[in-house]
Amino acid sequence: MAEKLVEAGIDILDTSSGMLPPLVLEGPAMLRDMIKTVKSRVDVPVIGAGELEDIEIAADMVEKGEVDFIALGRAVLSQPNFIEGLLEKIKAY
Repeated sequence: MAEKLVEAGIDILDTSSGMLPPLVLEGPAMLRDMIKTVKSRVDVPVIGAGELEDIEIAADMVEKGEVDFIALGRAVLSQPNFIEGLLEKIKAY
C-alpha cells in the first residue's frame, strides 16, 4: 500500500495501527517492524507511531534510519507536561 500511495503522489507517510483494537499489539515501539518495512520500501519521509514515547527507542530508530519523524499524539494529549519531561530526559542523555 505504501508504494502505491507514493506512486499516486503522496510525499510523506504517517504509519499507525489505525483501527486495531487496543492491546492487540504490545508496546513500547509496537509498530517498529512495520515502520521499518514501510521505510525500506519508499523514498519519502516516514512518520512512526505506536508507543514511541521512550526517547531512547525513538532516538535509536531515527539514528538507524528506520523512521524520519516520531509521532507522539496520545502521549502529548494524555500527559500535559510530557514535552517538558522529554526535554529533561534529553538533557540527561
